[in-house]
Amino acid sequence: MSQLQLDPQSAKALLAADAHGCVEEVSAIVALLSLQSVFFNARLKQLKQIYEPFAVYEGDALMMLNAYRRYGSRRRRKGAREAARWCHKRRLNQRVIQHAERIQAQLCAQLARWGIGISSCEEHPQLGGAVGIDGVCRALTAGFFANAAQRVSANGAEGHYLSVYRQAPLVLNPNSILYQTPAEWIVFHGTLLGSSDATTEYIMSATKVEIEWLVEVAPHFYRLKGGHETRRGESSSAPQLESAKPCSLEKSGVKRADGFTFLY
Repeated sequence: MSQLQLDPQSAKALLAADAHGCVEEVSAIVALLSLQSVFFNARLKQLKQIYEPFAVYEGDALMMLNAYRRYGSRRRRKGAREAARWCHKRRLNQRVIQHAERIQAQLCAQLARWGIGISSCEEHPQLGGAVGIDGVCRALTAGFFANAAQRVSANGAEGHYLSVYRQAPLVLNPNSILYQTPAEWIVFHGTLLGSSDATTEYIMSATKVEIEWLVEVAPHFYRLKGGHETRRGESSSAPQLESAKPCSLEKSGVKRADGFTFLY
């Protein structure tokens, strides 16, 4: 994985994508996640309009992928100048997208040297969703399973989560596409401490997942608690997840100087 020059979780997700037939999509996503956002900063009131053409219920990573692919399609059909104007109109950072394209090309070249084909989920609709989007989400789950969180109630406020591994309270970034309609279970790329409130940890780049996927890809890391089946085969209570490994707060994350946190 070290040869991919990605953080370990992104590298794991990319390698897992081969089994789910979505190497093209996941290579683009991990390239995008290694850079700043493809969207320029905007006021919260403007985000809905900016996100609308690319929004998907599966979360931020898939939304960024949509914007990335729409740019590539626009450039191929209309040319570079028209694509640049389109980016300006949509408040997309063209330089970030172009940088991600170069990173994706390097990743795909490395995978090809290892004999891994560049598959696309559009070729495998049977993996879930109209174009096999479940395959992409499952690959991201395989890479970022340690960064799993469950939605919790917080006095009626939306977007509050609890990290399964660290048992730490987290809040969705208000810029997240999931902020207004938070999913029950998510995995995320990292967290960022608030600039005005250093005690609030904001989730960055959240992806909706299923609890079963977490247990499936990381049985050594998670186990189900509660939610035992009744005689009719129905769950008598909502299934809950717990870490199979004890977590020390002192070793729960690796913080960089810029405040970004990767969890291992």
